[in-house]
Amino acid sequence: MKKKLFFPAAIVFLAIAVAAAFFPGEKEEPKKTNLPAASEQEYKKTDKIPAHKDNEEDLKPEVLQETKELAEQFVKEIAPINPKEPTKYLETIKPIVDQELYQKMTTNPARPTLTTYKREILDIQTFPVDDILPERKKWNVIAFVRTSDNAGNTSEDQLWYWVSVAKKAGKWKITGFEEGE
Repeated sequence: MKKKLFFPAAIVFLAIAVAAAFFPGEKEEPKKTNLPAASEQEYKKTDKIPAHKDNEEDLKPEVLQETKELAEQFVKEIAPINPKEPTKYLETIKPIVDQELYQKMTTNPARPTLTTYKREILDIQTFPVDDILPERKKWNVIAFVRTSDNAGNTSEDQLWYWVSVAKKAGKWKITGFEEGE
């Protein structure tokens, strides 16, 4: 008896599924609400934004000037590429760079390639980057450079460096950097 009912029930179920696929019926449209657009909404100003607190050294212009000059000096040394002395910059940055960063830079020094054979700095612009940690400053140093490839073709580019300067043993040192374009 059970086997006799199973076959017709399966056929009826299959027929309903096929009919539903070909004749879906009316689609419900999403309900429209009369809410104002986000740009038209007024926001409550009950949530207070905490005031920005500068570090003590941020208020001293001599600290900002010293760390800015250090970041610029660092970029002036690492951005150019001299094919005759490709690792000379390592000697000149040693006094201003943290020992850990210096070790990383000596293991993989920048060298000339076919596309970047020689590079010289034309100009530098420096901007502060907000950093909330005490005794650490960050600078965005943009180097405007002229790059020559191995064939002698030149182009002018911008190289962006984000340079971290921190106080180590009472002296400001470069502790890290990132390069972008």
